[in-house]
Amino acid sequence: MKVKNTVIKNVYYMLTYAFKVLTHNNYDQVASENFDDIYNLFAAILIKGVNKQIKQGLYKEYINRQDNIATIKGKENIKGTIKNRMQRKQLIACEYDELSEDNIFNQIIKATIVLLLKEESVQKNQLKKLMLHFSSITLIHS
Repeated sequence: MKVKNTVIKNVYYMLTYAFKVLTHNNYDQVASENFDDIYNLFAAILIKGVNKQIKQGLYKEYINRQDNIATIKGKENIKGTIKNRMQRKQLIACEYDELSEDNIFNQIIKATIVLLLKEESVQKNQLKKLMLHFSSITLIHS
């Protein structure tokens, strides 16, 4: 019983937050439409919000990478480079930051789109168009 109450409470908080955000971000069109089920409502909100984000560019953040490469990039990992040399590899172990769209925020959006696409009653054409912008984003599993 406690799990169910927690889930309902989380949905309530999410919808309360979404309602405040939606009223400030010009979602009047969504408010005036009729929806057969909650999935269509979520899809409409997601489509509108993601389309706006795509126009501004998907969120990017620096991701820490470690790789064995031919030239120095970022800072060298001496232990890794020595290990490569002992294995007769002509590679330098480096640690560097890379600006990427493949971050947790975009991964959550992609996973949400995938889940909504599995629902029969959802507007799949618009969601499929959005998925084209997320082709380089890793799919996380829920």
